[in-house]
Amino acid sequence: MDQKSPDAPLDKQSPAVAPQTLLVYKARLDGIDFIKKQQWVVTNSVALIYAAIVWVGRNPSHPSPLLLWFLSVAIILAGLIAMGLLDRFKHDLNEAKEALNKANEYCFTDDQRKALDLQKSEPHRGWEVFAAHLAVCIVGAFIALVALWAQPT
Repeated sequence: MDQKSPDAPLDKQSPAVAPQTLLVYKARLDGIDFIKKQQWVVTNSVALIYAAIVWVGRNPSHPSPLLLWFLSVAIILAGLIAMGLLDRFKHDLNEAKEALNKANEYCFTDDQRKALDLQKSEPHRGWEVFAAHLAVCIVGAFIALVALWAQPT
C-alpha cells in the first residue's frame, strides 16, 4: 500500500506529537465549539427578551404611551447589544479558526492531514449562520415592536 496515498493509514514512523500539543489542539477545538454555542445563547436570549418586553407592554389593560416608548427603546437596545455580541463572537471565531489552522500545520504532516481529512478552515465560512442570527435580532425586534404597538382587538 502506498504511504503517500490519502487513503493509506497513518505511518507509524511519522513524527510523534507531544501530548501537550494535542491538549492545546483540543482546547482550540473546544474554544470554537464554545463560541458557536454562545452565538445560539445570545440569539435565543434576545428572542426571549423580546417576548418578555411585549408581554409586559401588553399585560396592562391600558398601557401608557410613555411605557410603550420605554419598552420600544428596550427592544431596540436589546437587539443592538445582541448584534454587537454576535459580531464580536464572529470576530473571535475567525481568530480561533486561524489559530486552529496554525495548530493543524504544526501538529500534523501533510499526509496525516490528508488521512484525517483535516481541511483548512476558512475564516469567512459560516457567514450564512451569522446572517441568520442577525436576522433573528432584526426581524425579531421588528415583530416585537409591531406586537407592542398593535391595538388589542
